[in-house]
Amino acid sequence: MKYNIQNPGEKQSKYLFVLPVVLALYLNVGFANAQQSKPKDNKEINEKPIKLTTAQLAAVAGKYQYMDSYVTITPANGGIVLKQLQGQGTAISFYPTDLYEFHTRHFGRPYWIRFGGSNRDKSKTTRFLTIDQEIWVKVK
Repeated sequence: MKYNIQNPGEKQSKYLFVLPVVLALYLNVGFANAQQSKPKDNKEINEKPIKLTTAQLAAVAGKYQYMDSYVTITPANGGIVLKQLQGQGTAISFYPTDLYEFHTRHFGRPYWIRFGGSNRDKSKTTRFLTIDQEIWVKVK
């Protein structure tokens, strides 16, 4: 009669490898969901429109690039209009909620873009960040 005796440490080593992988995947999904549901600044997203001057709106106007895509931003009706230069050429209206933040519900959910400048001169708008973490750089 043969007895199949295995080293008890051999079975446990399988679980020691699988357990951290499963735990990491579980925590990563939970962390990603938590990040999507909360704003980065841990404050409520302000969607109330404010009034900006024509000069303030003109400061963010221009042509912006992200990878191989281009958009133009122009002031219109107290807000801005973002127009795609490729594809369908969709125009999306945004309203200001802050001097450098604009919102829309064009996509069926709150969507924002935030404008910023260089590290040396914050008042000069050179790029904007989308809610999807895309950084668009001003080219004109």
